[in-house]
Amino acid sequence: MIKKKLLTLCIFLFCIMCLSVPGAMASSGASILYSETNIGGGLWQYDYTFNNTSDAGEYLFSVFFTFAQDTSFTKIALPAGWDGILWDGNTWTTSFTDTYSTDPLYDIAAGNSLGGFSFKVDYRAGNIAYDAYFSDDSIVSGTTAPVAPEPVSSILFAVGGGTLLLRRFTKING
Repeated sequence: MIKKKLLTLCIFLFCIMCLSVPGAMASSGASILYSETNIGGGLWQYDYTFNNTSDAGEYLFSVFFTFAQDTSFTKIALPAGWDGILWDGNTWTTSFTDTYSTDPLYDIAAGNSLGGFSFKVDYRAGNIAYDAYFSDDSIVSGTTAPVAPEPVSSILFAVGGGTLLLRRFTKING
């Protein structure tokens, strides 16, 4: 009888835990990817895509970048509906910059991405620390990451390279 009650209690607690976990697991999230281009003269261009990876419907409306050193920063482009501190097109020496949507209509919805954020700096900055701000008042900190090639592109590249090697090998031995 005690075993049956204990088993019933365990099943009940397990069900309560399973029902409560999805709500607890919902959270704000961001992933910021970049491509970098050496534009010469010690200058580097960075092109960003902001990804809102939230799973509870939050909107991403601002990203604050913190550079590893004082940086000569110049805006190249921002998407429509976005502005920022130090994003006026002038060159500034700074250790940070901020970009934000100018109206909630331009916020990035959960599960969506927005590109078109570009600037140039006077050193190869690589991965940059950021804080992403969300409509539920949460802040997510992270580090930008370079854009990885698409798997299909990598596969096609490998197949093409393999084909060229095979043709060269058969010419040499045939």
